[in-house]
Amino acid sequence: MPDSAVISREWLMAKGLTRHAIDNLTKSGVLKSLAYGVYVREGGVPTWGDVVHFFQRIQKLDLTIGGVTALELQGLAHYIPVSGKKTIRLYGTDKLPNWANTIIEGVQFSKHAITELIGHSQTPEDAGMMMSYTKIYNWRDAKEGLRISTTERAILEVLTEVPRMTSFEHAAELIQGLTTLSPRRMQNLLVTCENFKIRRLFFYLAEKNNFSWLSKLDKAKIDMGKGKRVIEKNGTLDHQYLITVPK
Repeated sequence: MPDSAVISREWLMAKGLTRHAIDNLTKSGVLKSLAYGVYVREGGVPTWGDVVHFFQRIQKLDLTIGGVTALELQGLAHYIPVSGKKTIRLYGTDKLPNWANTIIEGVQFSKHAITELIGHSQTPEDAGMMMSYTKIYNWRDAKEGLRISTTERAILEVLTEVPRMTSFEHAAELIQGLTTLSPRRMQNLLVTCENFKIRRLFFYLAEKNNFSWLSKLDKAKIDMGKGKRVIEKNGTLDHQYLITVPK
């Protein structure tokens, strides 16, 4: 058990410890209680990665590191938090435990429902398909690593946050660096994504950069929906995609 690893009572019992033994280890200080049924070794100082590893590998929660955080880990974003807190964006169907934002100073876990991207009418197969657009980030000495969104999925997750959590300008800056997206993966994700605003915003920003991979996307198979969508309040209307963008 690594010094800073976060583990659960159930995990310890599966390794052969009894409840009585765990209580004694806690009383003697060998284990430190982080929350009810959640522990770290004496002297261990868990990082945000330890907590995410616990969510993904110990609790088996459907929580994938995505959005700006996933792009940062892949060297495609550099974001300095204005608040002084580092935000770790997690996407999936499961909820964050109540204690998630109480044990690591300077870190805020932000949970986003995957339905923001693929819609509420999607099937379990669609949700499963979204899991296929993840990759393993080699983290410390954890054999399993951390599950993060691929570049293609992560940029769409970023766009779900515009302008509520991510500014239009920041999203535009992030897309500028995405010169090597996979057209096949991007096409499949855009077809699965039922958020018309995201589809339109993606093409609007991508076309501003004239990426070579854009010509390989089949827009005829991607429904853009009807009507106008407000992205930037008091902005100007882009007549091609019918979205309001900064003046």
